[in-house]
Amino acid sequence: MSKQLRGLGRKVTDRLNSESQGVRRRWQAIIGVTFMAVFVVASVAVNQTVLALNKAAGNYGYVSGTYGYNASVTSSDALPAAPTSLSSTPTVSGADLSWTAPTLTTTGTSLNNLSSYKIHYNTSSLSSCSGGSSTTSSSASATLTGLTASTTYYVAVCAVDGNTNDSAALTGSFATVASSSGGGGGGGSGSVFGAVVSDAAQSAAPGTPASVAVQAVLAAIQAPRNAASVAAQLGVAAPSAEALSAAQALVQKVIPAARLAALTAAVSESLKAFVVLGPEGVTAAHPVVKIGAGERASLLEAFQHSQGGTLPTTARQFQFLTAHIVDPDVLASGSADNDVTKLFPDLRNLTIEGDGLKDFTNCNARPPSVDTKGVKLVKAQQDKEWAFVKYTGYQLKVDPAKRSLGAEAAAIKKFKTAKLSIYKNGVKTEKAAGKNPADLFDWNFIRAATYSGAPTTCLK
Repeated sequence: MSKQLRGLGRKVTDRLNSESQGVRRRWQAIIGVTFMAVFVVASVAVNQTVLALNKAAGNYGYVSGTYGYNASVTSSDALPAAPTSLSSTPTVSGADLSWTAPTLTTTGTSLNNLSSYKIHYNTSSLSSCSGGSSTTSSSASATLTGLTASTTYYVAVCAVDGNTNDSAALTGSFATVASSSGGGGGGGSGSVFGAVVSDAAQSAAPGTPASVAVQAVLAAIQAPRNAASVAAQLGVAAPSAEALSAAQALVQKVIPAARLAALTAAVSESLKAFVVLGPEGVTAAHPVVKIGAGERASLLEAFQHSQGGTLPTTARQFQFLTAHIVDPDVLASGSADNDVTKLFPDLRNLTIEGDGLKDFTNCNARPPSVDTKGVKLVKAQQDKEWAFVKYTGYQLKVDPAKRSLGAEAAAIKKFKTAKLSIYKNGVKTEKAAGKNPADLFDWNFIRAATYSGAPTTCLK
């Protein structure tokens, strides 16, 4: 090899010293081009090596949206992808926003340094996270406040990674709700209902409380002492040992073990008696007796849901529990006769009513009582839409005499094929298309869709 190189060297030298000027120039050009090519190749190789080393060290990539070398900070190899699935729950002066967080970068790699979100909102259209008012959030949700009633707002949401790189914007819009002309009635200022509906639609009008007959039936209901005492009042045989055992199993199913262990023997007997037969003070024709043990057990679950985990022990609490069984036609009419929020204002829970409100709004892309432009609906339609909220929020049951199994089956079929957002104890959950109802919240949604008379555009 060395001999060949020496021979090549002599050849090149001969050509450079050739008496022919043309030969000398040709070989000078060849050597010049060769050296230039070697220099370029070497430079590219060195640059790529340095770039790879800097990338490996986290010093080359995107920082604050700019791609390049950053000696003092780490950087991102790619920008975060945009969030998806923006949803909103507007009120008179604000809106709750939520979206789905991105999990990938724009190049399809895993996004492992998601840091926060920028939210911009304005009364004119937005296409990026700039302009208008703005706020930030560390989670995939935000609450906007201080907005104007009956106004369309445009929103842009951008994901931000740990190196302050913004994603492209997820955009959308919503309309705040028209302000109510009245005060108080529907739960007062601050009530979930009061913000979006007139007094008449959410409270019994003056002089029209629940009928005397309904009040008398409720007032007669007492906490059950034990199964034998309830059976004696109903004029039926005392439950068998097997029925009592099954009732106890249902009680254990719907009440957390720690809470169950803390009950006194008397309260435990009372709850078991309610599940196996019902409360004291009713007749065998009352719907609470006819719905069956499983449904009565789920009423205990509904009571815990609305009353902060407590269990019924007093006559008034069992009256409230029994009022959860409704005549759907009466509830949808706005009457106080079948409305737990009007019959028992002291036991209302605005948080769970808020879940029902969000369920309706997510399903219909607008809140109850107003159309998509914020114009208030007629009272009869308002009543039906708030009936939907009460079914889902309070987990109401339907009087067996008014049930329609065919209508329920149709709603179940639509529920299964739909992709839905349902709030469960304040948490937004996603129900994928093709999934059957899986828990009490899902069944409440189906019941609301079947019996409230309200629109359910999410079920098609």
